[in-house]
Amino acid sequence: MNTNRPSRRPIPILPEKRKQIRQSSVNPNLLSSFQNTEGNIDLEKIMTTGKQVMNVYNQVSPYITKFLKK
Repeated sequence: MNTNRPSRRPIPILPEKRKQIRQSSVNPNLLSSFQNTEGNIDLEKIMTTGKQVMNVYNQVSPYITKFLKK
């Protein structure tokens, strides 16, 4: 038996923890999209964006439903 062979590192059962992304770095960018020039939250922008999202969903959902049924 060859004892000069280097020992092998054990394979970890659980993967190493990944660096967590801080939520605070994401939120200011999202909120700044809905602020007016004075820095206040603009509810009209939020409502308009919500309506646009719903319109896109209503247009795309029939196609997704057909695709998933096949």
